[in-house]
Amino acid sequence: MGKEFLEDLWYLWCVSLLHNYPIIFPTTKMSSFLNLSRNKNLLLWEFLSWYQLVSLWKKELEQELERIKLPEKKYEYVTVAIIHRPYFKNPNTRML
Repeated sequence: MGKEFLEDLWYLWCVSLLHNYPIIFPTTKMSSFLNLSRNKNLLLWEFLSWYQLVSLWKKELEQELERIKLPEKKYEYVTVAIIHRPYFKNPNTRML
């Protein structure tokens, strides 16, 4: 990943302190990505962990996959995560 990408992540972090914004990703592929421990050193993993514990991302995606379970895989479902990071959030209680 280049310097420009890191600057983009920093920009998204700063924006999330002020505004909500969506991140859209394929549900099945993101769940697979998070279930592979070799991905822990990748920037996407780190980026997601800035907003919520990765274990909670996994749990929510697994619940969504159960909800949309279909007998035939005709469509690739996407998940829309609304990202926001309040500035004064207590890291221990995860509450304002």
